[in-house]
Amino acid sequence: KPKKKPKKKPKKKPKKRRKVSKSDLFSGFERDDPRADRGPRRGDRRGHIEGTSSTFTGGVISAYISRVSNTIRRRFKPPASIDSRQRKKMKAVIHVRLKAIGKQTAHIQGEGRWVKRSGNKFFDDAAMRAIKSFTPEGGIKLPLPKSDQDRKAVLKKGFDITLSGSDF
Repeated sequence: KPKKKPKKKPKKKPKKRRKVSKSDLFSGFERDDPRADRGPRRGDRRGHIEGTSSTFTGGVISAYISRVSNTIRRRFKPPASIDSRQRKKMKAVIHVRLKAIGKQTAHIQGEGRWVKRSGNKFFDDAAMRAIKSFTPEGGIKLPLPKSDQDRKAVLKKGFDITLSGSDF
């Protein structure tokens, strides 16, 4: 018997894509928005279109805060008496302000203000001890940003330090 050839499936024709022009993409938008010319311009011309800050920092301040937070975290020793599973869930947030003691160094001013406590007195005490080690009484200095503008912003506003048990 002669072998039958299998039937070939008909090839599907590729769908033709419709070319879309730029004018089609932006047809629903008005060219002249009357709101754009109202009132004074705010923000910095170098800022991000979706940003919320009125001054351009270019990420320098956030990088500085991250660096300082890591320095303080290295001093933080959560109590070993707390169960490791429970400790991983704990987090303490303290707002600190800096006081310049030179052009390039600073101390934490005061003790810091609690933003969020962990719920465990021993964990909170350890977090506050880590913060106090960077006060004038603790003696450890922190660096300041090199730019005058960034330095002034950090000294004026302060920032939050988050000490988490999951880091250990």
